[in-house]
Amino acid sequence: MSRLKSKYSDSFNDQFSSTEEEEDVDVADQYDSGVIRCICDDPSDDGFTIQCEHCLDWQHASCVNVKRNRIPKHYLCDRCSRLIKKKRPTDIQNRRRNLQESKLLIKGKLSYDIPESIFNYKKL
Repeated sequence: MSRLKSKYSDSFNDQFSSTEEEEDVDVADQYDSGVIRCICDDPSDDGFTIQCEHCLDWQHASCVNVKRNRIPKHYLCDRCSRLIKKKRPTDIQNRRRNLQESKLLIKGKLSYDIPESIFNYKKL
């Protein structure tokens, strides 16, 4: 994937002049893990990789079905997309879990713990 390059603006250079020539600043390097951790387990750089916005690891675009003409604005790798789904279960996931628990309850196979404190009830 192409990297974002930025040059200092002319007004910035006028304020802070230097004897050194203007250098390219690779903004992506500031936030780049540099690690290629792809689903294919091949750590080599094939020249067209995409970076996860969460963990900053890179993956081969061809391995994760990203085409050059359809690069997504936001990308999460397989690990991070699962982490986010675990942290914020959707309504569908909640409904599915509730349905499964209801089926187990009807079959009498749902296990649950009853706190012993309810058996040690004392009248006042």
